[in-house]
Amino acid sequence: PPPSPPPLDLAAALLVSASPTGVPLGSPSSVTLAGAGFPAALRADAVRCAFAPAAGDGGGGGDASGTPLETAAESVDAAASVVVCPVPTAGAAAGSYRVDLSLDRGASALPAFFDAVFLELYDPAGLGVAGVDPPGGPVAGGTRVTVTGSGFADYGPGQLCCSLGDGAACDAAGELLTPGAGGALRVACTLPAAPSGGPETAAVRVTVNGGLGGSVSASSAPFVYYEHPVVSRLSPGQGDAAGGTLVTIAGSGFAALAGADAAR
Repeated sequence: PPPSPPPLDLAAALLVSASPTGVPLGSPSSVTLAGAGFPAALRADAVRCAFAPAAGDGGGGGDASGTPLETAAESVDAAASVVVCPVPTAGAAAGSYRVDLSLDRGASALPAFFDAVFLELYDPAGLGVAGVDPPGGPVAGGTRVTVTGSGFADYGPGQLCCSLGDGAACDAAGELLTPGAGGALRVACTLPAAPSGGPETAAVRVTVNGGLGGSVSASSAPFVYYEHPVVSRLSPGQGDAAGGTLVTIAGSGFAALAGADAAR
């Protein structure tokens, strides 16, 4: 048999972070673990990721004996100290998991650089959209909207997005805002141009994993794309300096604004 490789020097190896910090339960997904000090001779087949229910979390998975769920690395970049591992699906339940990284086939886990690294497995059924404000904007795009709903979370750069239509995509970067009235969760997005290039009604959804399958809300809210209104005439053309003059505005493209609270 071939000689066993010499033991690796793991004294300087550390685990620093995970990205993303949350993925949908039951959907095939991966987590990228970044660290420091990985040995140059690291073999990909020696790398393991272990997912253990976080202390005090009532969801949690693991097998019947309480053993953490383990997966083998998909890819390893020793020079950059980066490992990509699949997230377990079988036996997992929604909840927070501590992620441990082993470079020696599970014999030991790397210490964390600062705090322990965690990953949230969330139930995608809790992700929903209730409304969008304003409810419309010009076909050229650029309208900043606030989407209200449930299950919104920021799991890292490029993860929280607004999606247009029925497909799974990140069409506009999202910003998680402070909760609104009644605790409703809110995401702000600047919507792109109308998908068809012309007037239409688009379904606005939210994805918390950049369009990954299973991370897009099943529910949506309508957003009306309209041609920019054009004003041709104002009557009367003058009024009292104190204000209060009722005027009539004539032009085109006003139909899409009928009943819209944002029309001023």
